[in-house]
Amino acid sequence: MYNMKKDIIPVSAIGLLAILPFLSGISEEFVFDDRPAVLKNKDITNSSPFNIFLHDFWGGNLTSSTSHKSYRPFTSLSFWIQAVFDGGISARNMKILNIALHSLASVLVYYMILSLKCLDQKVPIRELRFISFFSAALFGCHPVHVEPVASIVGRADILYSCFFIISAILGLRWAPIGVTPTIIKNVVLSVLTAVSMLCKEQGILFLIFWAGIEVLKTKFVRNQLFSRKLLIFCLYVLFNLIFLANLRMSFMNYEKPKFQKGDNPAAFEESWVKRILTFNYIYALNFYILLLPQWLCFDWAMGCISVLSMFDYRIYFVIFLWNFLLAMAVKSMIEIKRQNFMFIYSLVLLIVPFILSMNIFVHVGFVIAERNLYLSVAGYSLLVAKGVCNIYRELKGVYKKCLYPFVIIMFLSFVLQSHVRSNQWKNEIDLFSSGLNVCYKNAKVHYNIAKKLVDQKRIDNAVVFYKESVRIEPEYEHALNNLGNLLKTQKKFEESEHLLRKATQINPKFAAAFMNLAIVEQARGDFYQSERDYLKALNLRTVYPDCQFNLGNLYLKTKQLEKAEFRFGLATKHKHQLAFANLIILLDEQERLDEAHKSILEAHALFPANPEFMFQLANSFGKQGKFVESEKFYLKAISTEAKALYWSNLGVLYHRWDKLDQAEAAYKAALQIDSNLASARVNLNKVRNKKRK
Repeated sequence: MYNMKKDIIPVSAIGLLAILPFLSGISEEFVFDDRPAVLKNKDITNSSPFNIFLHDFWGGNLTSSTSHKSYRPFTSLSFWIQAVFDGGISARNMKILNIALHSLASVLVYYMILSLKCLDQKVPIRELRFISFFSAALFGCHPVHVEPVASIVGRADILYSCFFIISAILGLRWAPIGVTPTIIKNVVLSVLTAVSMLCKEQGILFLIFWAGIEVLKTKFVRNQLFSRKLLIFCLYVLFNLIFLANLRMSFMNYEKPKFQKGDNPAAFEESWVKRILTFNYIYALNFYILLLPQWLCFDWAMGCISVLSMFDYRIYFVIFLWNFLLAMAVKSMIEIKRQNFMFIYSLVLLIVPFILSMNIFVHVGFVIAERNLYLSVAGYSLLVAKGVCNIYRELKGVYKKCLYPFVIIMFLSFVLQSHVRSNQWKNEIDLFSSGLNVCYKNAKVHYNIAKKLVDQKRIDNAVVFYKESVRIEPEYEHALNNLGNLLKTQKKFEESEHLLRKATQINPKFAAAFMNLAIVEQARGDFYQSERDYLKALNLRTVYPDCQFNLGNLYLKTKQLEKAEFRFGLATKHKHQLAFANLIILLDEQERLDEAHKSILEAHALFPANPEFMFQLANSFGKQGKFVESEKFYLKAISTEAKALYWSNLGVLYHRWDKLDQAEAAYKAALQIDSNLASARVNLNKVRNKKRK
């Protein structure tokens, strides 16, 4: 069945089709979910991979109420191993490996479909090779794959699919004779299923797929279908399913993940009729995306798909879906009678990997996730390939040639669409902006664009997108908080306070919104209410160094110096740089020089590259009369960041040290940077007068 010489050309073509369209997505930028799952995930950057097996996919505590309960340690381990080999986290290298793995998955699809000869002996080998090549090639370049391939976190889908397909190949080809070989096969496939599950949750679904393969192998012959052998096998699969599901649930303390309404609006709909209609419409939309993948979006949350009502025109799409599925069921019965099982296999491959995304067993935290369709594309591709083959067989003469342009156009359109879409995944601003064309009513799309614009210092544009986000979703507390923050920096305190207060009313547990509200209240002079809101934020989030720092600033402003010192001290325990700076100044102003010097040494040890702490250390040594040490740290600070104040204080040191020429040069350097620095000008005149005498 496998002929390496004959396979070289098709396998090479499949590999290229699975690589070339996605190359435009390679960049050094971490995009969207890649940031929390890889870049900011301490488990990936730790010297030891041990914590990967204790935390969720995002590096958080699996048993925490805020965890999404995604446990994919083998995928995270692959990130860690690659980071070790690369000498650090490289987005470019991780994306390149994703493309290579996708190419491998595409080749595996080719061999999996070739293995269907074991299931359906009547299929001519030449026809089977064509179907295998067509299916794998279509799978390789399908635009839906851009998200799992171009996003680093999509590796979870690629890895679990690889193990799933390998297991399917073994399930089809491995026909042991005798009890012991059968047990070995079952154990091997069970282990592969567990590995697949630990790459991504959907891996557990191979057990259902495996059961489907074994049922198909009976060819629906009555005495085989209801045989003792198949019954024992089904019980074994059921035991496996219960064991692995229980193991998986135990990792997350048997708790369901908690999502917000915006993540999956239909799941929060009280009317079961509307909820079921909406879920069915989402199934139809997933199928449409497989069929015509030009409508793709990085995030389908919030207002992308509104909840259906009884008289919604979109119900026609649900009716169409179920009519199509009914037709597929009838077609399956016909194929069973004809003893043709490839069609049924393709349907099982299309549907089974999608089961956990159907909101049947548990409500998921998304509306549509294109990367969850990764393996279902293989079933879709096999259906299309089989259909094209059947059409070609029925056509006569010149009509057969008419099919070639259709196939070429389809492949070209998929390759070009994948190329364009991959280019959009190259950086976040292009990715987020592309979402406007598909899901304009998704407030999160506008929110993400605004965040990127802030990073680019395009504040006015960011305000526009935040306002649009709030207009679309008036109770989107994160957009309210961020917009309030931006308006605060623009001194629009009244509007900022209104937005931040609304955010705290919508979500009374939103610690950041309470802190930002307190900052605005402090700026407006409402110190009493500001203190209360700072304390609320700290009550909601006990470890919150930013809030401790800001509360310390409030106490500093209201002359409550002991309280300010206490808050700055708490913040410094969590390595808050600005808190160190303010604590040092506070201690210095109180003439507590030894304590100030100790804090400066601690800060400099924690942040050796921070020129401000070098400067403070130089000042402290200068006050102690240790001029050599003081000079060393002034020069070190200046070499890092040549501020006018640094040069001016160095001039003061030289002045006290009676090095007048160097003092004069330092003051001149300060004035070249800032000609308005009055103290440097006054001291420069003093030095010149002293030199004349």
